[in-house]
Order: sequence, then structure tokens, then C-alpha cells
Amino acid sequence: MMDAIAKGKPFELFVSDRSKPYSLDPQDVYLIDLEMQYAKLSERNGKHGYVFENIYRSTCQTYSIDSYLKQCRELVHSLTKPATVFVDNITRFTSDITQPTIAKKLYDGIKDIRDEAKKRGIDITFVLVAHTSNDWSKHKPINISSIAVADTLTTGMDSIWAIGPTRYRDQKLFKIVTGRNIPEPDEVLILERTDEPFLCFKIVGTATEDDVLPTRKSASDSGDKGNRFKGNKKDVNGDVKFPGGFSLSDMEKIIEEYKSGSSLRDLQEDWKKSTTTINKAIKKYEEYLAQTNSNKSNSETPLDDYIDYEEVE
Repeated sequence: MMDAIAKGKPFELFVSDRSKPYSLDPQDVYLIDLEMQYAKLSERNGKHGYVFENIYRSTCQTYSIDSYLKQCRELVHSLTKPATVFVDNITRFTSDITQPTIAKKLYDGIKDIRDEAKKRGIDITFVLVAHTSNDWSKHKPINISSIAVADTLTTGMDSIWAIGPTRYRDQKLFKIVTGRNIPEPDEVLILERTDEPFLCFKIVGTATEDDVLPTRKSASDSGDKGNRFKGNKKDVNGDVKFPGGFSLSDMEKIIEEYKSGSSLRDLQEDWKKSTTTINKAIKKYEEYLAQTNSNKSNSETPLDDYIDYEEVE
């Protein structure tokens, strides 16, 4: 992301239509890394001989919120054109970053620095990296409360996005948690990591977050003989929810469309969900019918006689 900004290329995760050419003015990018020494950072990102343009790394070794804000103020005061400042990662500042007063101190300090720069006609963008909290589970969707900082800090952000694990090896999910200037899509992007010329990624597809989160051991794996149908949660109205956010009434309509001859591709157009999501929702609906025995009373013909579960990449 830093490299893209430095080169004047849009960060492709935020580009909705990647078929169109885009260009931006290159910016100087400053990295303040709270986790690695300068030499180690250079080795990790430059091991393939790649040269990062317009990226400046801080050599400061000791960080507190006060020293960080002091360094940022001195840096921004010296700038004469727009720039982006990355901080990796703010959860290393203090163990109390989840406390509102501590987080407010960081947020207010950054806001003051930006306001001072704006008075001189310079826009400064801050990108703050944070870890998830200790009580967050990788089996659950990522939201604002998953981040290991106080609400005092997150409420003032222009946008918040997250990178998390998936059930697939070497693949991560990218999610827009909230954003003022960018849309919040129903699906997450699936990223596959590459390591040349440096640590980066390629986009391999989209999916509903629930469909790609790491799974827990099944009841049969753990020896639990109890109810295994735990994938569908109920909303505030008591309606069962299926993959993709489909309600029980939605699934009944989808099944009727299937019985009428609609394919997964047809349903993708009608319901604005991926074929993978719809396919999984239908299979989960069949499990639901088996669990509640409603398939015996509602239909004498199994769903498999109607539905052709298409192979979906």
C-alpha cells in the first residue's frame, strides 16, 4: 500500500472498477514502525533488491504517545506538500491503548497535527495499524469492537478496514469495516500472498465473510453428539439467518426459483450474491429442513431431485 501511494497508483483494494485506468499524484510516504529495527525492516522489504520510491523510515528506537506525536509534529512541520504517514502498530504504544483517555490523547494529537498542516495548505493522511483484541476469535466476523483500541479512537477515523484469516491456507480476507468515502460491500475480498518483489498480494475473488472464516471442529470431530446445526443464527425477529444474510423466507423463495428451473447464475443476478454464497445457503437450508423435519411435511420430494449443485470455482 505504501509503495502504491509513493508511485501514484491507487490501492487496488479500494478500486471498484479495476478495468478503468486510474492515476494519482505520487506522495512521499513516512513509516514509523514500532515493531522492527530499521535494519530488519530494510532487510524484510528489500531482500529481493526492490527499491521503494519516496518512502522514508523512521530510525527512532523509543516510542511513547508523547514522543511519537513530537516526532510527527516535527516531520509534518518540515513538509511542503501532501504526504502519508503510516504507523505500525499503535497497539505497541501502551497496554492502556484500550482506555478512552489514552486513545483520546493519541487521536487529539493526530488531529491537531493535521489541522496545523491544513492551515499551511497541506493535507496529511495518517494510516494507523492496530492488532485485534485478545478476546477476538478468528471464527467470528471482524468489526470495530474486534480492534484492540478504544472507541474514542475508532469513531474519528475516515475509514477502517481489516485483514483477517480464512479457512484456506495462504489466503486472507480484506474487509471494509466502515468508511465515510468508500462503500461498504456485502462481500469481502480474498487475497493470496506473494513474496516477490516484496511482501504483497493478489486478489483472487470475493466471498461472504461467514463463508470463508476459519471453522471450528465439527461436533463429530469433537465427539459431541448434540445439535450440529449451529451455522444459522436468528435475527431480532426470530428469523433464521443463512450464509449471505438470507432469511428463512428468502430461502423459501430461492428454492421455489430453483424448482422453476433457475440456475445459480440466474440467482446471482436476482439476489446480488456470489454463486458460491447461494450454493452454500441452499445446502445449509437443506440441513435446516432435515434438522426440523419440515421436509417431511412440506414436500415428499427431496430437494436433491430439484437442485443441481453446480461446481463453483
